[in-house]
Amino acid sequence: MPFHPSLLPTPFVTVSKSALLRNMNAMSEIMQAHPAVRLRPHVKTHKCVEISKLSLTVGGASGLCFQVLDELEPHIKRILEFDKSKGKLDFMLTSSVVGPIKLKRLKDLIELSEDTTLISVLVDDVANLQQLVDLKIPIGIFIEIDVGQNRCGVNVSTSSGLQTVESLARTILDPSNKLQYRGLHAYQGALQHVRVKSERSSLVQSQSVATAAKVNSHLLSLNPPINSPLITGAGTGSFLHELSGGVHNEVQPGSYVFMDTDYLANSSPPPFEHSLWILGTVLSNATGRACCDIGSKAVDLVSGVPKFTNGMTSEYLTDVVYESGGDEHGVLNPTHPNVQAMSVGDLVYSVPCHIDPTVNLHSEIAVIGDSGDVEDIWEIHRSCGR
Repeated sequence: MPFHPSLLPTPFVTVSKSALLRNMNAMSEIMQAHPAVRLRPHVKTHKCVEISKLSLTVGGASGLCFQVLDELEPHIKRILEFDKSKGKLDFMLTSSVVGPIKLKRLKDLIELSEDTTLISVLVDDVANLQQLVDLKIPIGIFIEIDVGQNRCGVNVSTSSGLQTVESLARTILDPSNKLQYRGLHAYQGALQHVRVKSERSSLVQSQSVATAAKVNSHLLSLNPPINSPLITGAGTGSFLHELSGGVHNEVQPGSYVFMDTDYLANSSPPPFEHSLWILGTVLSNATGRACCDIGSKAVDLVSGVPKFTNGMTSEYLTDVVYESGGDEHGVLNPTHPNVQAMSVGDLVYSVPCHIDPTVNLHSEIAVIGDSGDVEDIWEIHRSCGR
């Protein structure tokens, strides 16, 4: 039975289902103008099987990507709930799988889902690739290249780096191995939040797009040539620029389904809206400032503080200054009349600065219908980075 959000034990993640679906529809319309490019939404944003199902059934997704095994495993365990009419599901880990425990866990998941799902991982290291070969199971492999973030990926600025990519590709393509070469992973996360659109576009073209094109051209120039079926990357802040670059034929945005304040602070942001709020309750107003239960255990504060809204809208209460009051408390230092009038027990709505780690602090999502009532509760499969 639907119930009012005031009955939720705050702090609690709330999502407007209508706004969520509008964001998916907006992304689907964008991608329809680029029929040669696949959409692979990133599950690290929401970590929720129900949202993944919507992405695959109504959101135009060709596959899904996950950051770590903690996010992938619940989807594999509930694989029979997905519509498999289009063939095998295409799941990718956008990280390398390193260490005996994780490799064993990967092997178990692949053996469990081999008939229904192709699972792919990233490699940038010869020894790690050999570990995957030694598992003797079918695994999709993307070669990760460094396109400017200097985090992971083969450094392809030198001829030796290009030779490393070539060597990795030839090992993957060796018919004696049970591996499938999926292509190149070319993602530049640091560019997602470059504020000025023209600067962001220029950096994407000169780093992500140009580097991916260089490596792809090198592989195609070999005898025999090595064709990379997919060149994948991009995020919510940059995917429009990768689309215009003409090299990537798959993009991996994730935050677009919810949107946070940091993405919407970019100039000319993509056409998505807030669909997620952290619902809190005013605990005290004894000091003349509203103290709520949205502390550092409820919202990520590393990237910035949350903004508060007038209900589940995108109307920011611009005169509200949030201050961390510790693990369980947030202090609202307002001049806005809406907050000055707050009483103990009143609900407050906040939008995180950074969605992904905020969602990771919670275990459930309250799905809010157009009536304003809670219509469903969806599970969040939190990640410890494993």
